[in-house]
Amino acid sequence: METSIRQDAVDFLQSLTGQPLLYALKSPDTDLYDFGFGKLVEVVNRHGIQKKIGTHILHATCRFKVIWKNGEQRVDKFYEDTSCEKFHSEVKRLVGLKVRRIAVSEKNDLWLDFSDYWVVFATFENGEESWRFFTFDMEAPHLVASDSWLQFSN
Repeated sequence: METSIRQDAVDFLQSLTGQPLLYALKSPDTDLYDFGFGKLVEVVNRHGIQKKIGTHILHATCRFKVIWKNGEQRVDKFYEDTSCEKFHSEVKRLVGLKVRRIAVSEKNDLWLDFSDYWVVFATFENGEESWRFFTFDMEAPHLVASDSWLQFSN
């Protein structure tokens, strides 16, 4: 991958550093995981409905894992078919924690460091979109990732 695109992507993701995780949701109807960071802001969605979202949003359809580095020393894995209940019961412990640093692997896996916990989003190995990062500003670009490409889109 072109170095400048990767560096632009990492620079764009740096806005997550220092931001607390506000919420983590899993859609009961789709494979979508929705993570909100920063502060809550009120927006009107494309259906004209007002809702509160984080200033920084991460949508993932790929598998991911939480590596518990504290005393538990365990790994929880979340798949497309993970139940909403299991997801919420495990990930709620991360809510309120701040992102300390981010990393993107050569395969575009996204690593979020929450100090005692790492959350790792593993891109699909099929060239399909795996995760997307954007801000609440609908005019700002989205960073979209697969295992073979990173791109900014609107």
